Amino acid sequence: MGNYRYKPYKETSSIDWAYDDSENVIHFKFGDMRKNYNFTEEFRTKHPNFCKEYARYFSGENSLFTDPLTIVNYIEAYNLPVRLYSNMVDEEFADIAAAKEWICGEYSGNRDKLYRYESGKGWIGIDGEEKK
Repeated sequence: MGNYRYKPYKETSSIDWAYDDSENVIHFKFGDMRKNYNFTEEFRTKHPNFCKEYARYFSGENSLFTDPLTIVNYIEAYNLPVRLYSNMVDEEFADIAAAKEWICGEYSGNRDKLYRYESGKGWIGIDGEEKK
């Protein structure tokens, strides 16, 4: 795991760790953005299609969002008020660039199709290569 940038704790402590409905937040973990998420009622009313497409992505359904970078780029381009939070370290990313750095270092694509796990070897690529 890389050395990623996060906001100071006092700035992230307002995120409700119990996942209530008070924040717009997407949780990152295990190289993806499918740990958990919440959008407030106000946000869902203002951005219904974003919420619908993200829910599809989250559930592994066919979505306009194909990977974490497309989602983060969309959030950045349209200045959506969504907090990006790392469940691995329980801290919010410092900014959009920090979330993108994490994606570049941790996202592994469609693991179910690109990799298989072998005991004693770890993740094996589609041509039998071992991950470094």
